[in-house]
Amino acid sequence: MEEEKIYLEKEQALKIAKFNDGQIHCFLSTNIALIGADHSKESFMEDLEKAETIEVGGKLCRAMNHALVLWLNGEPHFFEHNEEELKKVLGIENTNEQGLREKILNECMQGDSNKTAKGILSALQERK
Repeated sequence: MEEEKIYLEKEQALKIAKFNDGQIHCFLSTNIALIGADHSKESFMEDLEKAETIEVGGKLCRAMNHALVLWLNGEPHFFEHNEEELKKVLGIENTNEQGLREKILNECMQGDSNKTAKGILSALQERK
């Protein structure tokens, strides 16, 4: 099952970017390996301006803390992100019982049964 793409604005990307001592880590995928390197904040800002698309990577990217994806020259660049800030940007920071009920209710109200099932599973996974 393909994951739904979540696109970001530049301001949102800046909020979730995780800088350490003025550096941000990035992975590039090649046919045989992942290549990683640190970028200066200035270099990242240049890439952010040039990005064709900015999106949130999928589960694997999030698990690796590199879910800030900038598409440059048709290639994805996976930058390190701050998961707590990402949750805030996505509006899912409230995972307590009330937040869980509200999320499930909102999904059900939209009427798409497939989306409702996905929403319930997603809410339950976030709760773990």
